[in-house]
Amino acid sequence: MRPQPRINGYTIVELLVVIAIIGILMGLTIPAVYQAKQQMNRAKCGDNLRQLAMATVNFELARGRLPGFCEKFGEFPGGVDPADPGSYSGNVPRHLKVGGWHVAVLSKLDKQPIYERWSFDRYPLLSDGTGERTATTDGYSTIAATNIDLFQCPSASGSLAFNGLNQYVANTGMHADSFPFTYSRPGDGVSTVSFGRSMSRDNGVFNNQYAGFDPANPT
Repeated sequence: MRPQPRINGYTIVELLVVIAIIGILMGLTIPAVYQAKQQMNRAKCGDNLRQLAMATVNFELARGRLPGFCEKFGEFPGGVDPADPGSYSGNVPRHLKVGGWHVAVLSKLDKQPIYERWSFDRYPLLSDGTGERTATTDGYSTIAATNIDLFQCPSASGSLAFNGLNQYVANTGMHADSFPFTYSRPGDGVSTVSFGRSMSRDNGVFNNQYAGFDPANPT
C-alpha cells in the first residue's frame, strides 16, 4: 500500500502550546508596561507640583504673601465682552471676579492671557453661550475657565467638571459648615472658633484674601 501524504498544518496540541506561550509573555509584559506608565505619571505629577510650588514662591516674593483660596481679581461693570460680542446679546451683567489660588499664580506660570481675562475689568467671566464661544455648565466663559494641563494629575481617575479643571489642593485652613463653631477635647473646656481664627497662619497658608467673603452666606 502507498503511504498517505502528510497534510501541512498545526495540530491542536501545537496551537495550545503557542497560545500558552503568548499568554505567558503577555502576563510578563503587561505589568511591566503598566509600571512604566505609572512611573511616567508620577514623574509628570511631580513636575506639575514643582512648577506650582515655584509659581507660589514667586507670587510670595512679589506680593509678600501667599495666594488666597478666595481673592477678588476685579469687577466687570457690565456690557459687551470684547472677546465674544454676542454673549448675552452684547450685555453681559455686572459681576465681581472672585477666584482661588490657582488663578492667582497664572501669571507666574506663563499664562498671562488667561490671567488678564480674570484681572482686567474690561473682560467678563460670565457667558450664556449665545455668542461665538460656548459657555460652561455653570455659566462661565470657556476662555476664563479653560483647561490647563499643569493643573491636571495624570493619574486622576475622573472629574466632576469639564472646564477649569484643577485636581491639586492647597491647605486653606480649617473647615466648618458655619462660623463660629465650637469644639471640645477630653479634659479641656469648650473652644469657639471664628472665621478669622480659622484663617490664622497656624491653621493654613492659602487663606482667605477677600474681605467681602461672608462665611455665613458664601454665595
